[in-house]
Amino acid sequence: MADHRVLGRLGWAFGAVTAAVLLTAAVMVTTHADQRPNVDTSRFVAAATPSSSAHDFASLFHPR
Repeated sequence: MADHRVLGRLGWAFGAVTAAVLLTAAVMVTTHADQRPNVDTSRFVAAATPSSSAHDFASLFHPR
């Protein structure tokens, strides 16, 4: 039969690692959310040019 004291310590170790991972993930997510630029204030607009058609894109992979 397993030693309950060792299993308890192992549980605490796994719990500590889990808490550290959750804390790190929470800090990373909040930091990323705070530093994310606002899309509505963007000055640049992406537009397709006539030379960038689907045919030209396909010809990159299947040349004639």
